[in-house]
Amino acid sequence: ELVKDYQAIADKIKNKVYTFTLNVGANGKAFGSITKTEILIALNADGVKLEKNQIKDFPSIKSVGDYTITIQFIKEVSVDIIASVNVK
Repeated sequence: ELVKDYQAIADKIKNKVYTFTLNVGANGKAFGSITKTEILIALNADGVKLEKNQIKDFPSIKSVGDYTITIQFIKEVSVDIIASVNVK
């Protein structure tokens, strides 16, 4: 039953694109980075409750681009989402 519940959530957000912005200076260098906390906030706003340790394969997000992030709800259920980072 738990697997079914998590699979339903995973199906809802599979390959969904979440958009974030970074401040970028005149030289094109980004200030700061996108963190797991910001990913959690975006997912929470979408009705998905997670813990930080459920975010796997988390790349260092310090520049503009698209990043694949793996969410592992439980051992049997994982899903990829996309973090799309733009200039603020």
